[in-house]
Amino acid sequence: MFENTRLSDLSFGSRQYLTREILGFQRVSLDLSNGIDALPSIPLRDGDRLVVPRDPKAVLVVGQVRYPGYVTLKPGADARYYLEQAGGTGPAATEVYLREAGTGTFHSSIETPIRSGDVLFVDRPQTADTEELQALALQERQVVLQEENITSSRRIQYFQIGLTILSTAITTYLLFNPRTGN
Repeated sequence: MFENTRLSDLSFGSRQYLTREILGFQRVSLDLSNGIDALPSIPLRDGDRLVVPRDPKAVLVVGQVRYPGYVTLKPGADARYYLEQAGGTGPAATEVYLREAGTGTFHSSIETPIRSGDVLFVDRPQTADTEELQALALQERQVVLQEENITSSRRIQYFQIGLTILSTAITTYLLFNPRTGN
């Protein structure tokens, strides 16, 4: 489930925050000791996973909202409706992301159609709870700044190259054009 977050536009801190938020709503306890006679006999070993697919007929709204949790599905409703039902966004809210239940794909557009089982995640500015996370957040910010500097430097270089080519072309034209008197 969380492998797909690496393919999203979320920063490291946002991915970590989303993971913590979702884990609080994804645990289901099953007591198979009562009524297990009706189930077929399937041997289970330590480490096996029992997957119980479900259609919650709801959308999970987590992150910077007043009342995180499941909101009953309303066909045709957009993200604004679900955010409103969750009490609205909090004061530290930044971007809103939709994680599709069927594909795990992330969308940053609140116009994306919402289906049962999808997750709406309202991000927040990065915060670091520990020194290690502070260091990672700082490193991530430094990488972003370096990428911005490289992009800016490339633009300046392309502009300079363009000016050099243009000035060379104008100089050549003026030197070899018989109308200029040279």
